[in-house]
Amino acid sequence: MNISRPHAFVGAAARRGRIIGTLAALLSGLSAFWLAEMVTSLAHKQSSGLLYALGAWVSKYLATRLLTTTVLQVGNGERNRARTGFFSLLSARRRSRGYVGDLVQQADRLGLIPVVQASYANLRLAPVSLIVVFLAGGWMSTAVAVALIAISVPLYIKAGRDSELLAERYEADRTELELRELQLLESGQELRGLGASEFAAEEISALSAREHRSALRAVRAALQSSLITEFLSGVGIGLVAMISGFALLGSRTTLLRALIAVLFTNELFTAVRRFGSEFHQSEEAEAALRIFYAPSTHAKTLVRFPQANNVVATPGRKPVSFALAPGARILVTGPSGSGKTSFLEVLLGLREPLSGELSIGDLPIAYVTPREYLFAGTLRENLDPSTVRSDTELTDALGLVGLTGPRFSVLSAVIGPNGEGLSSGEQVRFLLARGIVAQAQLFVIDDVAGLLDLKTRKLVSAFFLSQPHLGVVEAAIDRPLITPTSRFEMSA
Repeated sequence: MNISRPHAFVGAAARRGRIIGTLAALLSGLSAFWLAEMVTSLAHKQSSGLLYALGAWVSKYLATRLLTTTVLQVGNGERNRARTGFFSLLSARRRSRGYVGDLVQQADRLGLIPVVQASYANLRLAPVSLIVVFLAGGWMSTAVAVALIAISVPLYIKAGRDSELLAERYEADRTELELRELQLLESGQELRGLGASEFAAEEISALSAREHRSALRAVRAALQSSLITEFLSGVGIGLVAMISGFALLGSRTTLLRALIAVLFTNELFTAVRRFGSEFHQSEEAEAALRIFYAPSTHAKTLVRFPQANNVVATPGRKPVSFALAPGARILVTGPSGSGKTSFLEVLLGLREPLSGELSIGDLPIAYVTPREYLFAGTLRENLDPSTVRSDTELTDALGLVGLTGPRFSVLSAVIGPNGEGLSSGEQVRFLLARGIVAQAQLFVIDDVAGLLDLKTRKLVSAFFLSQPHLGVVEAAIDRPLITPTSRFEMSA
């Protein structure tokens, strides 16, 4: 976190966070003043002390409410806004370790922006507290507060950097453990058949122990910053209270001024403490912003249909240029491993091209691939996630791809995770039906013809022939579903 950049974050959520932090700081200062007035009034047996007590409580309650409930609500709104575009970013950004699961955590970190900005705003009003401490407690109290804050900042920055490095190490170890667990679980039967189950268990145990040690080191480092601020704030408030007490005994100040000096010193260190607790979160939120909202390194102008100019999707392949239009039927051919899938993913915006310029279309696109899984739920939920189509439209779409009969006539029938209960060919046809339901204007099909029998291939081909306005891009080794109007050979 950089104190010189209090407005590093932009957007409505960041502005609301700064407003909340400013209001909370003013209310906390008002509460401290009224609390001092309350003690003074009660010491002189004045009835106004109860009114001051009520004012102090109300001000502190409102400040706490702003910094907890209200700022969290703003953060949740920012987090939900990021999640609405989550799926379009699953592969569109290449992260340091490249794992899709990182995006889940990064989306949550965007909700930290208003919290961070509230702490920034609170800290920027700290000089006001220093001025009040100087006017009420004198130069000595002010010098003590400034000296302890000056000592705490470099110590806290060091602790923060150490914590950040260890947190990154922990995330790397955790991700490696999760991926290795998934790999071993998927190959569990083969490992048992080879008699290697004990080896797998020992490997998971070792990775788990390393992840646990990384977590403990990260927690210890994170606690260092809290210990620094808590210790120095306690010392600072105690010294100011001692100075004010001696001044009060020597009749050099009044009870009200002494209390104001102590209470505003507490407010000053509270702002520093809150700044400290959000130190790491600022870095995390900035990293999340770069992932979710950083501009692409390649030109992406919105047009109706995707267009490409000298796009290279796979190392060693020749550039490809095209301009899709309604009714275009493009066939992408090449042997297995030639980069057909990579090319389609670039076309969809799921990954960045290695070079060239890409214009992403804004029309609805259906992506049909053997690697696309259905989610656990009913036929209706999988066909029409937005729940805007009628049952007749859904059953008609299923009929167009040959999914008829008792298994597909009841739309409330449940599909298991990853399309469990459907064959590979049925899953492919289901994805085609989902594109029909969504009224997709472009179908991108990745080498699925081999999963369909001859009758079904003819049925799907007939559907595309009956829809001359649709654009189709199909990658296939042989036996394509479309009659192409142009062809690209993926070769070096």
